[in-house]
Amino acid sequence: MAGPPSASVSSHPSHAQITKSCLPSIASVATTHNPSITLDLSLSTNASKLQDSLTKDCILSEERIHIKHAQILADIRHILNKVGGDPSEGLVLVDAIQRLGIDYCFREEIEAFLKRQFLDVTNTAILKQHDLSTVSLCFRLLRQEGYHVSADVFGNFKDKEGNFDAKLGEDTRGLMGLYEASQLRIEGEDILEEAANFSSQLLTLRMEHLDHHQARIVKKTLEHPYRKSLARSTIENFIRDFDDINGYKSTLQELASMEFNVVQTVHQQELLQVSRWWNDLGLAKELKLARDQPLKWHMWPMAALTDPSLSEQRVVLTKPISLIYLIDDIFDVYGTLDELILFTEAVNRWDSAATVELPDSMKICLKALYDITNEIGCKVSAKHGYNPAEYLQKTWASLCTAFLVEARWFASGHIPKAEEYLNNGIVSSGVPVVLVHMFFLLGDGATKESANLVSENPGVITSIATLLRLWDDLGSAEVTTFSSFFVCLHVLARCQLPNNLVEYYPFRSTSKLLTLKINRQDEEQDGHDGSYVKCYVEEQEGSSIESARQHITEMISETWKRLNKECLSPNPFSATFKRASLNLARMIPMMYSYDENHRLPDLEEHIKSRIFCGASI
Repeated sequence: MAGPPSASVSSHPSHAQITKSCLPSIASVATTHNPSITLDLSLSTNASKLQDSLTKDCILSEERIHIKHAQILADIRHILNKVGGDPSEGLVLVDAIQRLGIDYCFREEIEAFLKRQFLDVTNTAILKQHDLSTVSLCFRLLRQEGYHVSADVFGNFKDKEGNFDAKLGEDTRGLMGLYEASQLRIEGEDILEEAANFSSQLLTLRMEHLDHHQARIVKKTLEHPYRKSLARSTIENFIRDFDDINGYKSTLQELASMEFNVVQTVHQQELLQVSRWWNDLGLAKELKLARDQPLKWHMWPMAALTDPSLSEQRVVLTKPISLIYLIDDIFDVYGTLDELILFTEAVNRWDSAATVELPDSMKICLKALYDITNEIGCKVSAKHGYNPAEYLQKTWASLCTAFLVEARWFASGHIPKAEEYLNNGIVSSGVPVVLVHMFFLLGDGATKESANLVSENPGVITSIATLLRLWDDLGSAEVTTFSSFFVCLHVLARCQLPNNLVEYYPFRSTSKLLTLKINRQDEEQDGHDGSYVKCYVEEQEGSSIESARQHITEMISETWKRLNKECLSPNPFSATFKRASLNLARMIPMMYSYDENHRLPDLEEHIKSRIFCGASI
């Protein structure tokens, strides 16, 4: 059994520095429950004016909060370091910290604690002393950390016939733990397949006999297992349902609330930077039929890079993500096939002279692509000592080539085989572009070997790209022309915005007008996207859309198994990159799960709670 590689030393601002710099926001949130006041203060870009506006009592409150924050951190670190023979207390604490999305505060302590648990797991006699809940939790936390723990640890819970013991049907907590653990299975782990089926079936049956509170907890577990969910999208449910076994609930809740306010302030400041950049770029004015969604685009790096110290990386990563969407619209809405061929050649040659025959709108887009790529290359070079421009250019060329393949299919009326469509769709999903940029922004491409590795679309990238392509097509099977653009602006219309944001989103007051405007844009954006569903139905004689959707659901499950395996040790990627990649995978369903009204309610709520509304932890 192999353990994870040692964590690389971070060159980013420390968590303490980030927290202290945002303490005025903490103080403002701690002294009021008025969301508009909270956001106005936390988004102030003039530190001196903010300081002048604080009363002496507020300043003292800020200092007390900082002291309290440091004390809570010290207390929890002490607990993690002192956990001895019985690991249950530490396991529950680590699980709570991770579910609350504050594990970046205790990275070293968690790694040390789990390393000790991994050494104990090799002793099967120790495991036999623990119940199903503890063993499941230990297995899950270790697998999440990259340790290749054998699934045979669950053999102790089988009967003489080799089936999971029927007596476990009364252990609701243990069954939920077993179901959560089964989500980390890899290909060929039959015992975890059995565990998933056994636990889900019994939990579904038990819901009928549980009280409302317990039944809701079970339902949420089955619908949103931790492995496949964003921690910050499930915090409120966890706080409400968390049993205060060891007396940590109030302490953790207080820390999570403080951290939430710090992170929210950072995200608000990032949104201001993204908004200014996007407006200054001017592409929305030139490409009037293209999507204009900087807020939604920023949700991707926000979800992926959760550490507050990675603010610069989040803002910079939003720029190539924006261009992926715009270039996709150029291929789907704007260009003729001849123009798209020239556009792709210009990207492959990376030469502005190749853009002469293109329409002005495409020239402007290509200039933005060249400039942003050069900017990112220079940033990485200044910070980490190497310029990855060569690899960034290569991934853009691959993306445009994949877009062109799809454009040619559409122009000729050709419907490819499902496998051919998916192989190309993995590249055209844009995921390789995002992860390659993220890889270098995190400083992970210091050697030629590692840079070459990420540029060749390794398994971790292709798995996530497959998930996005399948989820996207699963959604488009129900909604063929609908765009999720309205969600971001509809949220802005419903929430009271800080004054600093009104400059960039002045239309916040009229939800009805927003809806009309956005629906019109969606109707105009009659794109040429294909669909795995269509290819599958065409290829499989006698199949239906429903059977194709079921097939995609099974493919998504199998893809998660491959992704789980890619994240186990030994692994050539840093822990930070792996965590960010997994978070990107977890964000995908939120971006493509439409309701019956063709809306994305989960994404809408996520945006509102993470950026615009006060903490309710």
